[in-house]
Amino acid sequence: MKTKLKLCSGCQTMKVIWKSKTKEHGMLCKDCSNKLSNKTLIKNLPESKVIREPISKLSDKEKKRQALYSVLKKEFMKTHGSCEVKLIGCLGKATDVHHLYFGADRYGHFLDSTTWKSTCRNCHSTIHDKLSNEQLLKLGLRLK
Repeated sequence: MKTKLKLCSGCQTMKVIWKSKTKEHGMLCKDCSNKLSNKTLIKNLPESKVIREPISKLSDKEKKRQALYSVLKKEFMKTHGSCEVKLIGCLGKATDVHHLYFGADRYGHFLDSTTWKSTCRNCHSTIHDKLSNEQLLKLGLRLK
């Protein structure tokens, strides 16, 4: 059985077609197919034809941890509806959770609701933007 010769899109000669890489590059003979690597093909494709999946910023383990935190926070906020910090400019109604541990220690206590304080948005912003570590320790808003 004799194979049919077709026009190679790469070298424009009649040859046995080896592979069809992309619609843009058409059908290629063995030599042309080997010359074009997949990286070259992707670089030469128009942006609209390249399909890129977004890289997840969180690992699967961290996604599960965040989902659990969301459930725990919701339950916590049901019983802690008012701001526990009450700094100047306090709004009264709690919308945020402040974690008393920070840095490397925070990870181990992240899901421990005994180390949380319910805060309003203004108090939480003040805690993180305006108060020093010493002030936070004195007010009981930071541990260690």
